[in-house]
Amino acid sequence: MKRWLKHLFIPFALIDTALPKAGLIVDIGCGEGTVTLFLSQRPKRRLIGIDRDATRLHLAKVEAKGKKNVRFIKADLLKLSLPKNLSGCVIADVIHHLPRSFHAKLLNTVVRNLKPGGVLVIKEIVTDDVLRSKLSRLWDFILYPKDTIYYRSLKDYTAMLKKTGCQVTHQRTNHLTPASIHLFKATKK
Repeated sequence: MKRWLKHLFIPFALIDTALPKAGLIVDIGCGEGTVTLFLSQRPKRRLIGIDRDATRLHLAKVEAKGKKNVRFIKADLLKLSLPKNLSGCVIADVIHHLPRSFHAKLLNTVVRNLKPGGVLVIKEIVTDDVLRSKLSRLWDFILYPKDTIYYRSLKDYTAMLKKTGCQVTHQRTNHLTPASIHLFKATKK
């Protein structure tokens, strides 16, 4: 997706504020690295962007040239191995592209690898927003025509995150965007 378009859909400042200001942070499903690179502006953070698409990762690496606190890794998200003692993790508009049966497993894997006080931030569409979920489905069809999409409700996401043992908060972001406006923050106890 074009970078300027992502800036309309992604609440960069809110994600940045929700995450720790230092430590190792992983961006799962980083694509071209837009969120990863934004978060890397804080020099005490070390960022790892993970994606399965080599072309998008190449673009991310080109944009990150010269940044010493960023690296990108190609990996299958369904077979994800994460570093231990993560300070944070962000998953922005990715979960709905993964099989529904994998959602809880992914969240548990992330939380298991967070250090105490570590934070998982998820930006995702929810089925409760009927119009936005339909518009998001249109974007997904245009951008990822081969993907099967697995949206969930606000209640589902909250319940899955609480089952990990984290303290969970939820907020709606930019109400003017025609896409996902839900931001979940799960803090490991």
